[in-house]
Amino acid sequence: AVSSDAASAGKNTAAVVQIALADGYGKAVFTFPNVHLWDGVDDPYLYTAGAELASGDAVETRFGCREFHVDPQEGFFLNGSRCAA
Repeated sequence: AVSSDAASAGKNTAAVVQIALADGYGKAVFTFPNVHLWDGVDDPYLYTAGAELASGDAVETRFGCREFHVDPQEGFFLNGSRCAA
């Protein structure tokens, strides 16, 4: 399951996906339409991902999403803003 900080603000944004395991491994791919980018101190927006096995064992972790690209002439961009070298 993946949820966001918005869930703590009363918005239900959790996505739950069931996957089959093969040789003890499973893979789930999530797409974040209109993702809220993590921006450090200014906007530390985090998502929470969790996994639960049929046995009841579970784990959660929090993470932020960022976008970056490098332009040969303009340099490095993080979350759409140019970063000085």
